[in-house]
Amino acid sequence: MICKTFSIILFFLSCKTVVGQSSEFYVNYQGLCSTSIRLNNDGTYNYGSGCENSTNLSFGTWKQSKDTIKLKQFDTKDFKVLRILPSITEHSNRLSVKLFNQQGENITAKLRLVQYVQGKGEFTLSLDSLTQTKTDFIRDSGIIIIKALERLPKTDFGVVVGDYNNYEITINIPNDLVYKIGSNWINTGDFELLKRKNALLSTTIYPADGDAKPFRIEYKKQTD
Repeated sequence: MICKTFSIILFFLSCKTVVGQSSEFYVNYQGLCSTSIRLNNDGTYNYGSGCENSTNLSFGTWKQSKDTIKLKQFDTKDFKVLRILPSITEHSNRLSVKLFNQQGENITAKLRLVQYVQGKGEFTLSLDSLTQTKTDFIRDSGIIIIKALERLPKTDFGVVVGDYNNYEITINIPNDLVYKIGSNWINTGDFELLKRKNALLSTTIYPADGDAKPFRIEYKKQTD
């Protein structure tokens, strides 16, 4: 059970700072639970915490000032979950859609896509023989919906088909928020951590029980 929880978090956290490294990955273990932070080389971070079968995730941007890492959570009200690149194919009544993850990998085959038409329902797009594209007839007033995203706390995930035939859609959120049904968005807010040689430390010092010394939460650096 512990391995399952940790593997979920490790899979989610995908990739900064030192030349020659694509990311820095830190974990704090507390019994059956763990909290993980990955500093990606593009200035974003992924945060995950989990106990048993539940996983809480968030992400945002980070920057370093001297020995302090400042993490700023994305505002989900303004953040663009989908990046859409439409193109026109003349003389065709076919709709073609490709899906990509944050890393630019084609994930079309892994997710269910439908074309929703008000009053008529949902029409599932079919996967082509190369498993890179999903297709359907263009339907009047059709809206492309990625079913896996319906459970997230946003409502603007529908893509109106309009005058275009082909769409390339990038999903700008960590893989686990897309794939893992048991994953939930957690509002961590903005926070700071102290950078050490092989660890990140909380800026807050917490009181300890009994005669133990006050402590900081430590996230130890991991080797991928």
